[in-house]
Amino acid sequence: MDVEDVEAFNILCLPFELLAHVFMLLDGATIASVSQVCKRFYEVSNVKIVWQTLCFREYNFTPEHFSTWNTTYKIIYTKVLRKYGKLVGTWQPKINPYGGLLSITFNDGGLIGTQYFAPPDPNVCAPLRQKKVFKITVDNDNITRLLCLKGKPSDVHPFQFTPGGSIDDFSFKCSKPDRHRKGSNKQEQLQQWIKEELGIDIQPCAVDYRLELLRIQFFINMQFDSSCNFRRLHIPTKRKPEHPVRPGLYKGTYGGHGIELVMVSYHDDLLHGVKVTVSVYL
Repeated sequence: MDVEDVEAFNILCLPFELLAHVFMLLDGATIASVSQVCKRFYEVSNVKIVWQTLCFREYNFTPEHFSTWNTTYKIIYTKVLRKYGKLVGTWQPKINPYGGLLSITFNDGGLIGTQYFAPPDPNVCAPLRQKKVFKITVDNDNITRLLCLKGKPSDVHPFQFTPGGSIDDFSFKCSKPDRHRKGSNKQEQLQQWIKEELGIDIQPCAVDYRLELLRIQFFINMQFDSSCNFRRLHIPTKRKPEHPVRPGLYKGTYGGHGIELVMVSYHDDLLHGVKVTVSVYL
């Protein structure tokens, strides 16, 4: 190809489908920049498959996830995924000496944060209890909404998200924590907490070996109900053939603490167990 042939080539002469394929190889910031070059590039930048490919490649956002949203791939990428997509995963609240689990997934037209708790003691084989904490989505005007789901289902309200010093930290702060309350006073709230934890209706003044620990947990968790920092929990999955126990998360009884969740991993050939609920040591 001589110089005259090179100068005569114009990328705008490429078929629309081929231009779209080229755009599919770019990242979101580059697509935003080249879309301002000319009308044709702008039109290509709005092709569905371009943003669908980008959402999947960078955030593993699939057509199944998309089916629950009422907007476009481009809006989802620019309004939600670009800032919050890396939150998908498992997190632990920084509530020493108490932990817990927060799972962030694509679900129900948004990014949903769900807390998981051990089943009521002694039902170790029962499924984990779960409670939705927040949702990040877009409304009908394609405006990003950060919604706190604590409290009544009909009373969602805003929360603030603050990124931490790394991708493995963030903070949650509810703007209206008074809407979380279940009961008109601390005594009623404590009774509701105990009912949820034990699965039975029992008075806080009753004689039960589990109540003292639950009272402590209740008052500590109340301090972090409206504002909490989270760190990413890296759950191990690799296992050598000679390892007798599969690494991962387990639930089991732990003396007077009742049922707790434990993360099992291997350090070389040594098996380590670390609690992710209640006290962090095992």
